[in-house]
Amino acid sequence: MTQMSPSSALSAEPQRGRWQAVAYEARHKDKELKGKLLLAGPETFAPPLRRPLKAQGWHAIYIGMKSFLGYGDTSAVKFKLKDDPCYWLLSQTIGMERSERDPATRADWIRYQIQDCFFRCADCTGQVLEIAQNSTGLVDPCAIAYIRLVPLSASEIRMLEKRRKTRGAGRLICMNDAFSFMYERHPTSREEIGEEILPFRDTDFAAMYWCSARADNCLYPTKVGTVMRTEHMDFPRIGDRYVAESMRTLLSRAVDPMGTALEYTHRCGMEFHASIRVESFSAEQPWDRAFRSQFFVNHPEWRCVDYDGRQIARMSYAMPEVQEHMLALIREILGYGVDGINLIFTRAQPYILYERPVADEFRKRYGVSHLSVGERDPRLLALRAEFMTGFLQRVRRELDSKSRNGRRLQLSVVVMANEDINRFHALDLRTWVSQGLIDELSPGPFGMNREEPTPIEVPYFASLTKATACRLCPTLRPSLIKARQAIPAAQRFYQEGADGFAIFDMNLYQRFPVEWAVWQQLGRKQELDTILRGARMDLNTWQLTSVGGTVVDKYSPRWAY
Repeated sequence: MTQMSPSSALSAEPQRGRWQAVAYEARHKDKELKGKLLLAGPETFAPPLRRPLKAQGWHAIYIGMKSFLGYGDTSAVKFKLKDDPCYWLLSQTIGMERSERDPATRADWIRYQIQDCFFRCADCTGQVLEIAQNSTGLVDPCAIAYIRLVPLSASEIRMLEKRRKTRGAGRLICMNDAFSFMYERHPTSREEIGEEILPFRDTDFAAMYWCSARADNCLYPTKVGTVMRTEHMDFPRIGDRYVAESMRTLLSRAVDPMGTALEYTHRCGMEFHASIRVESFSAEQPWDRAFRSQFFVNHPEWRCVDYDGRQIARMSYAMPEVQEHMLALIREILGYGVDGINLIFTRAQPYILYERPVADEFRKRYGVSHLSVGERDPRLLALRAEFMTGFLQRVRRELDSKSRNGRRLQLSVVVMANEDINRFHALDLRTWVSQGLIDELSPGPFGMNREEPTPIEVPYFASLTKATACRLCPTLRPSLIKARQAIPAAQRFYQEGADGFAIFDMNLYQRFPVEWAVWQQLGRKQELDTILRGARMDLNTWQLTSVGGTVVDKYSPRWAY
């Protein structure tokens, strides 16, 4: 590792602005390894390093990475080859995969491990590898032990090229919240936006669903909605300030985050759909410092009203003015040339309750007040659903009016886990499918509220989409399904009628090599048995025996702290 350049960026002692090179020894079974660790802490702000790979032909590139402190903290580093338009972020998986072990055992196990992290396969002829610390935003410390190149055989190269040219039978979608990477990494350039998307190149992912708007709180230069402000704002979390500052800096440099993400996505051969969380208008204090729509503030008269008469912090889609506002936002987004609109109904319900249009229409039809019947009266549920279906019909007409070259713009929806929950919250999915309003239905493990993980009733949703043009792509959440469980879960959902999967917050897991290797293969519907049989979930690791001349494997000096 000390062959990196410039050599002036290396130091034997910890210094700001320089990587510390520390001798180490490690073993794996009967093999021993010696070298220099490159360390950069949260205050180091180390400069990029470069190293010619000095190899010919195709190789698998592995990076030896260690938890910086040894607490199970992730060691995140950026890598790129000389032809890459931006960096790739890579983290070791040790802390995550062992999270179910006893905490004391887990901490002891991971403390002095080097994980052999797969980076990518590439033709290394004339290549130079560049390494950079992730030193903006919530800075990631890092510890790098080695670079390992494994030559690919002729048959492996043919297989790799074949897989890159084809996708599996199942549709695979990355749902990127477009917020977390700003929150964590404080991007201020086009290339840093591209880092979120480049890893999906040459994978089975067919589409990127980029959350461009939380209701009308927008992560692009909107004229309809609200862009997060920085002036005189006391943010609830430092990451929220990073988001606001990133937006201000990017826009001042004429960098449109959504437009840039769309460009990178299309360059990777993927569809780009703009996601909208339909009810993320505002929240209670102190969250409203970061998430507050001016439309929400200006129009309390159009908010949802609960059965007991209390106003709810949601804008009601029963109100014509709210529908018009959101349709204007959708028209603005369609102007970017997106391939579709993705409406996220989960984690934001309700959208329609008992506002005046609902109350008046119920009395007109049935001659009694809605308050004289229960909330689950079938007539009241059906009436509320009519208002939301009316909105979906208008969205569909907007998309159809903007369709180009005979290609239908796609409308997809992310909904709750079963029929009862969706029905209560005014989502008439059967009508949406039968009328051809939506092209993709993505039920997720979401219950009556955000805090209730709920099993997805895939057979019910399959009964709606069977023999229709609407795809069924259940939402999978890596935070709820561990890598070891992902393939069996995908097989079960395929058997129950799924056409593919939308991976929720995939952007939070693409940096972890074990998780990434599993999730990106779930579209290979016909190959999952073979993939499962050949899958290796165990981590290839080296046990550190000494660091900087200090013995660490038997009697750890860290025990005293």
